[in-house]
Amino acid sequence: AGPGELPDTAGPRAYEELAQSLLDYTAKYLSTEATARYLLDTLNIPVEGSKVLFLPCMAIDPFPSYLTSSVFHGLHSLLGDNVVDYPEYQYAYQLSDPAEEVHVKGNLWGQGYTLGFKLPRRPYLNRANISQRIRNRE
Repeated sequence: AGPGELPDTAGPRAYEELAQSLLDYTAKYLSTEATARYLLDTLNIPVEGSKVLFLPCMAIDPFPSYLTSSVFHGLHSLLGDNVVDYPEYQYAYQLSDPAEEVHVKGNLWGQGYTLGFKLPRRPYLNRANISQRIRNRE
């Protein structure tokens, strides 16, 4: 049998065991946090004590790709307020008006739809003087 296949001689619980192993694998390796952790590990950036400036590609695509959405969501989950999005990655944050959310989501198809508009807004983040703050290594 190949990957994800069970032999004809599989017992009655084999499908449940296979489904559980797939769920375990997905939770460990395919979550937004796992994606962000992989990116940080690949770049040799420790999670603890690190700050990340996230530059969304808003000028090119106002509703970015699933990869962009998942990496930002995962970085936010791992680093919290130590990831600063500039400009504010509006696609990631909850909308204050439910009617607006229905309208915006009604015009989307794919593009990280399930990750969009999930995170609480962070108006307290300092997004001012980014160039100077980079020079100052803040």
